[in-house]
Amino acid sequence: MNTTHAKATYYFQSYHDYFWEWEVDHMFQGSYNCISIPQGMTIVYKEPVVEVLQLLSETGLPPFGALVLVFLATNSGEVDSAIKEIFAETLEKHTNFPTVGHIDFAAAESFLKTLRILPEAYKKGQKRVDLLVFLFEMANHSLSPKYSDEILDFIQNQSDELHVCSVKQEITVATLSKDINALALLHKRYPTVEALVQAWLKIEEVPVDPEDAEIEHISQNPDIIQQLIEDPKTFFMGSLVKRLWSGIQLPMHYSHPGEMPLGGISDITNKGKFDNILMSEFANDDLIFLHRIANKEALFIRRETTPEEDLRTRIFLIDTTIKNWGTPKILSFATAFSFIHHPKNNMYFQPYALGETYQQLHFDTKENVSTGLQLASPKLDAAEAIEKFIDECEEENIEITLFTVAKTLTHHNIRRIFNLHHKKFGGVITSDSQGNIDVYKLKNGTRSLSKHIQLPLAELWAHPPKRKTSDKEVYTMAKDVINYPLLYGFPTRIGINFTDEHSAYLLQKNGDLFRTEDRNKGFQMVDCGFRFVTGISQQKFGVMFQGELLILYWNANNHMVFKTQHHTYSYKFDLSKYKNKVFTHLIVHEEEVYLVTKNYYSSPPVFTYFDIYEQRYTPIENPSKALEASYKAYLKNEVRYFEGSVFTKIKSITFTDDLELVFNFKHRLDIVTSIGYFDLLDEEEEMYLEDQATVYFRHRNQKVSLGGGSEIEIDKNGILIFRSGNPDIPTFYVASYIGINIALATDEEFAGADYFLPSNSMLRKIEIHEFDIKYVEPFISHILDTWS
Repeated sequence: MNTTHAKATYYFQSYHDYFWEWEVDHMFQGSYNCISIPQGMTIVYKEPVVEVLQLLSETGLPPFGALVLVFLATNSGEVDSAIKEIFAETLEKHTNFPTVGHIDFAAAESFLKTLRILPEAYKKGQKRVDLLVFLFEMANHSLSPKYSDEILDFIQNQSDELHVCSVKQEITVATLSKDINALALLHKRYPTVEALVQAWLKIEEVPVDPEDAEIEHISQNPDIIQQLIEDPKTFFMGSLVKRLWSGIQLPMHYSHPGEMPLGGISDITNKGKFDNILMSEFANDDLIFLHRIANKEALFIRRETTPEEDLRTRIFLIDTTIKNWGTPKILSFATAFSFIHHPKNNMYFQPYALGETYQQLHFDTKENVSTGLQLASPKLDAAEAIEKFIDECEEENIEITLFTVAKTLTHHNIRRIFNLHHKKFGGVITSDSQGNIDVYKLKNGTRSLSKHIQLPLAELWAHPPKRKTSDKEVYTMAKDVINYPLLYGFPTRIGINFTDEHSAYLLQKNGDLFRTEDRNKGFQMVDCGFRFVTGISQQKFGVMFQGELLILYWNANNHMVFKTQHHTYSYKFDLSKYKNKVFTHLIVHEEEVYLVTKNYYSSPPVFTYFDIYEQRYTPIENPSKALEASYKAYLKNEVRYFEGSVFTKIKSITFTDDLELVFNFKHRLDIVTSIGYFDLLDEEEEMYLEDQATVYFRHRNQKVSLGGGSEIEIDKNGILIFRSGNPDIPTFYVASYIGINIALATDEEFAGADYFLPSNSMLRKIEIHEFDIKYVEPFISHILDTWS
């Protein structure tokens, strides 16, 4: 066993008489590349497993057996009988262990049944990946993130180290418990499909998949274009269709003109194109000439025949490789859609997307159009996919139209394909990010421009529909937060400092979120325990988006990752060009996400729009005034400096005969004047404290009992809580900051610096020395009396 991968070997270990095993798929040259039920069906290939583990690597990896079972339950086909057999036979063999009573097999099986009846649309493609990440990012018995790199390196190793794990061992109760109880816990969280979907997607009603439903053809659904326009995911494509209909002209029939070159007088006809008219006809005066034209008496030199049937199959190949990402890809899809669904079109087109390979597209429903738009390949060109399509196409008589960008046509691989298969290509349509579309005809290997269109993208895309948001338009305060009559000062241990148009936010490294709506005021805690950020060591940026905290970071591969508490959206290509900027700001404008960067602080801001759902981005060359104003509002709310420092390292508190409080024999709470602050004592004053009553805080203990029911508690975010055993003395709070004026408060009265007074507070303001007399001195007197 490779000792450097001990944890990974244990994580992927297979076991005797268990429900899964590593298997060799001979299509992959003998390597262990899939997981299957012993002597049964294949559960999952290695690649989807790696994708999910990469997305979960920052928060901890789930028990591997639990992950395999969820992959099985979300597969299509006859899976129900396999799951039933696993729990009825395979796992039953292990109930003979003496200590398996704590393993809830029934709840685990119930959760897998819940996944089985989940609508199929939620168990395919990216939705399936999002579902697995949602289920396991807070999984019980999860493996620490510090082992993630080792485990991912192990499973991705090209030398096939998985053969070590394929040698089965005897299973332990601990492994069985982790695999099964992780699913049992998920069943307790989400006992029904409705509960799962509501927690995951924040929707109330779960759509039911109709059985044996027929898909309605687009020709019978004239409203599909309006559906595309009204959906934010397809708006940018749908809004172009009708403009393209008016700009691009194609023959809308299955035939082309026949020719009968007879020559001489036999080729003369009384109808034809104007440029084929006989020269002698122009010898007439204008009136006679027009009369002959109107009465079809003018003679033409080219005879037209009845069009003959054209039996070629029209193929649309749409490039989705890296050069055709973004706006050009949207234009390509919109142009192909426009041809296929033109009101006068009676031809049949077969559209395909080109990436690592080719994939058939369907433009019959809004959902299928949206799915096609999400396809993207990191390859530099689609030459391999085009050749593969031509080689595997069973039809001989085809006419291919390629949709791509102009730069692709200069690539030697593409030019070689055009030269080799020129008889199969009928045209090329190119587009760019400025809205230019060029239609080329290909004949005998030569390319000629037949049409140029420039779409006014700024005009057509000026008013996109609003994306549906959750009910929480403004971030509301969570239930478990801790706030006091006093505001916090600038929190410590900051992980992300960000703003929106109304507030400034500080997210601590432990996942607690603070907010202020006034730069001259302190902070309130608005949420706590964001576990999904605690394991991310990379630099992070944050913003409030659709009522949730959205963070941005770049992983080790320079992939840009947007993450919320429930979803992860990853751009699986290198976006390091946005990473190392002097200035980076994440903002939300009109419910859309923008990244604002500067190469230098004096440089003008550069705006880039990111559609995190579609994993696409668009640089904004001419940002609107509203977008610039929104950005300035974000900057205006930034809070990055605080004069004081949090006073939390308190080891002792001294109660003096003069009814004063001294902390660590160094700092006296001075509140006898008109202001309050922690006064630093000199050496003589420190010596005086030796004979005074002192209590000590134990190491890491944030609370000390003073006897008689009194106690003092330290909130390390900057508040001291004093609770008296005398019922006549209410609990009061002290802002614990050194170097600035502080404040004190009860649940009814406030004294000190207004910085700590919450906005719209109903507390009655009193002088700070009055607060000392009413609350602090009686508290100290009660303590001293208890000790005497």
